[in-house]
Amino acid sequence: MCIRSCERVPEMEDAEGPRWPVAKQISPTAMRMFQQCPHKTRLRYVDQIVVPEPYSIFLNKGNIAHDLLARQARLAAHGKPYLEDAWMLEFAFGRLPLREFPSEEERKYHAREVVKWVSYGTRQLDRNAQYLYIETYETDKRRIDGEHLYTLNGKPDLVMLHRDHNDEAVLDFVDYKTGKPREDEITPLLLRLIYSNAITFKLGSTSAVRTRFIWSWLNHAYEDIVELDREYYEYQWPVVSGELKRLINEREWVAQPSILCNYCPYQGNHCDQGNGPFPSESWS
Repeated sequence: MCIRSCERVPEMEDAEGPRWPVAKQISPTAMRMFQQCPHKTRLRYVDQIVVPEPYSIFLNKGNIAHDLLARQARLAAHGKPYLEDAWMLEFAFGRLPLREFPSEEERKYHAREVVKWVSYGTRQLDRNAQYLYIETYETDKRRIDGEHLYTLNGKPDLVMLHRDHNDEAVLDFVDYKTGKPREDEITPLLLRLIYSNAITFKLGSTSAVRTRFIWSWLNHAYEDIVELDREYYEYQWPVVSGELKRLINEREWVAQPSILCNYCPYQGNHCDQGNGPFPSESWS
């Protein structure tokens, strides 16, 4: 979202920007964006500037895959057969807009790729699991600054309680991902904290239940697994709580140029006086 010069406008050098509104909910997505570019976070979440989103085939395919995997999980939860590949192929094909593809064959190719991703994700489901949440938002309130009560929200793609091959009870938070894997220090622990009270209400004490966070990379057909044990909590909580405090106390919202600027819907128009997007070759 940045441009050739991301320097601040001189007359704004000493001006303080707005703080994160107490009434505004905080999600893992907002916190990850804040780590990448505080200025973009202000535009989207604080100033709430709406921009037209250009068509993205990667986002389109990812959304279709998420929808199909949610259907598969609900079918597993009710003991029903999974969707057939032919049905999913037709569904994916219909969700890919004709105008965005030069030929019907290319459109079919991308639809088949979606079905391939969903087939991998379906293999990770457990028909004997207890499906606690399937694409369900949950919230939790915390006094991040010791004074104001902020609301955290999150939505993992799937939360299921099942038994592993050693017959050990495991509580899995699953997040389906596509694209290039990137580090994420925020989401696993934050989602576990957000769902802590709700899961305890459903299951009672979960202190003896092994808990994991799983990134299921559909287009790479592999999983990243984080064990959400006490050791992980003690190591990661200072990072998460520190980022939460940094977000709610931010006033400058400085732009951070990176390769990600090329995918920013604001396209640099609010970084400086609208001189165009930041050149990607400078960040290769």
